[in-house]
Amino acid sequence: MTGRDVVVERLRSLFRDHSVEQALQFTEPVGNGASQRWFSWGDIGAFAMVVATEFDRHSVPPEASVAVVMRQRPVLVASELAVLSAGRTAVLLSPLQPDRSLSAEIVTTRPVVVVAHAADWERDGVAAAVSASGAVGIVVDDEFGVHVRSCVGTERPGPELGAAVTVLTSGTTGSPKRLPVAWDTFVELGGGSRGRDPESGRGALILSLPLVTLGGLLAMARLVFGGRPMSMTERFDVHTWAALVKQHRPKIMGAPPPVVKMILGENITPDHFEGVTAYMTSSSAISPEVIREFEDRYGIPVLLGYGATEFLNSVTGWTPDLWADFGRSKIGSVGRAYPGVQLRIVDGLLEVDPPQRAEGLPNGWLRTADRARIDDDGFVWILGRADGVIVRGGFKVDLELLEEALLEHPGVSATCAVGLPDDRLGEVPGAMVVADDSVTDTDLLRWCRDRLPPYAIPVVIELIDSLPQTSTFKLHRAEIRESLIQARRGAHHVEP
Repeated sequence: MTGRDVVVERLRSLFRDHSVEQALQFTEPVGNGASQRWFSWGDIGAFAMVVATEFDRHSVPPEASVAVVMRQRPVLVASELAVLSAGRTAVLLSPLQPDRSLSAEIVTTRPVVVVAHAADWERDGVAAAVSASGAVGIVVDDEFGVHVRSCVGTERPGPELGAAVTVLTSGTTGSPKRLPVAWDTFVELGGGSRGRDPESGRGALILSLPLVTLGGLLAMARLVFGGRPMSMTERFDVHTWAALVKQHRPKIMGAPPPVVKMILGENITPDHFEGVTAYMTSSSAISPEVIREFEDRYGIPVLLGYGATEFLNSVTGWTPDLWADFGRSKIGSVGRAYPGVQLRIVDGLLEVDPPQRAEGLPNGWLRTADRARIDDDGFVWILGRADGVIVRGGFKVDLELLEEALLEHPGVSATCAVGLPDDRLGEVPGAMVVADDSVTDTDLLRWCRDRLPPYAIPVVIELIDSLPQTSTFKLHRAEIRESLIQARRGAHHVEP
């Protein structure tokens, strides 16, 4: 069987033969507490059947591309699975982007169908973009309701991508780009075609990353082939997450790096993590002091890794044995290369030749934008980005794109964006701006919100007559950064 056949048959088997087993847990805050709801494989299968009926009714061709706006809700997990079970390609679109960016992406990806939550259909320009693309619009809601929204468009020549999903990279190996993930690769990410059947009472995989990220993709593949349900929330909250860890008792827990500091800051009690042997994480650095404090308090090592969407997984990491031998002496390292991975440093930048990669990338060495070093024992140290990108709580923020957005404002003549230290999120963006007297920082924050995703909004904007320069007439970024750190204390700022 082809990879496509394996995925389709696996999902239909789950819908048919394991309909009573738990597939998806959703936790949301209610007052001072939380409400939990479970969805079974039968619930998802019934929903998928309705979606497939609409595909047939509207003559959606086999292997067509179906855009799914992946709001962090159970019905969108079910929507992605419905698309895959019908043998179509799921083009994953981020709901975090501004309305105009989402609308533009709907048009440029040329989907045959667009599936979105009812709330996203109300966003400015989305319905018009679906109409302009000629796609069939499907509206879904939290009760797993499905109906087709009338969209009068042009012919629907959507491309046949021959992939299970397509995902947008964050820019580790160059500008962000949309890459296809083959059906065979999706099977491998889930653990192989001999998937484990679900069983009642098995602890859930706790989703701590957006569904449109590599972490979300891996969680979906493991949901299908791993035999364990998925537990999710719409927005990350460290107390809710810790309660889920306590409920499901994983041996290895994982979340973005800033969560380590959140756990310490919120004084989460050690009983939440009984039975946990390691905290695995990647995507940004954690200070050695925080790692030591976490291990001293909870007796759990923080194992950093390094990966990227382009590589479809981590390419470096730690094992328990490695940590026992080198943990204290190599603290802060992202570990060693995994089997089959080749690494080298060229001009200070890390290059990777991974055993698997997203389709559309060349074979051989892939150059990253991360400055790194590899010590004599083979341990890798990430020293920061070389391309003006910072990592805010696991989300990469391109400072040049922030500057471009600010310069589009008719009252702005110059700007400089820099990363600012943040105890909780690692780094956050700030901007110094030269603008007309009529322009306020509130105006510019509103302008940014209309053009950038929430995590790219600057936490502080400082208006100034001219940007500081060095003696050689270059921007004095160190001075700008220090000024913004001071200005942040009393300025308007935004948390993601």
